[in-house]
Amino acid sequence: MQGKPKNIIFDLGNVIVDIDEPRSYQELRALVAPDKEGEAEQKILQWTRNFEVGGMSSSEFVSALGDVMRSEVSSKEVINAWNAMLLDIPFERLRLMDRLRDRYAVYILSNTNALHLEWVNDFLQKNYKIESLDAVCDGAFYSHLLKDRKPERTIYEKMLNAAGLRASESVFYDDKPENVAAGLASGMLAKLSPRDIDIRLQCAVWL
Repeated sequence: MQGKPKNIIFDLGNVIVDIDEPRSYQELRALVAPDKEGEAEQKILQWTRNFEVGGMSSSEFVSALGDVMRSEVSSKEVINAWNAMLLDIPFERLRLMDRLRDRYAVYILSNTNALHLEWVNDFLQKNYKIESLDAVCDGAFYSHLLKDRKPERTIYEKMLNAAGLRASESVFYDDKPENVAAGLASGMLAKLSPRDIDIRLQCAVWL
């Protein structure tokens, strides 16, 4: 890429949205029935991965998790445990995306699921009166809707094709090295966004 890009693409978790991924699995494990502990961890990982690529609906996912939980655990408790990894969405990052849209097309590419996306949009509505993530970008691409996930190269190709973007004109930020490597392999300028370096500092070069 020579000069500045035309498109800037962001991951969500620990780039735009603050998350603590292990927290959800810790809270789910705390709800598991004693007689299901031997099988629960592997099943939970299997179901969450399937949910992330759209292989299960939200109700199917919650029901499946309920099968390994204590009998008194409600669906609401299961959902709250699953959403426990979602912490905050600093407004300054949304403001960054808005500022960048004055000069570039801004997109989201995230491994996520319907329940987490619902939480995020609800957070935006309650805290910032923003209807959804769609309002802060030019296009959003999610693993559960694309039926694919990072770091599979195919999800990058699906996003680029659907948005009509040239990889060589696009820069991509993600917090996981394997996703950055896949972004580079797809032809984008992909950059690691470490949790301890705010994305606003990394994107200052584009402003």
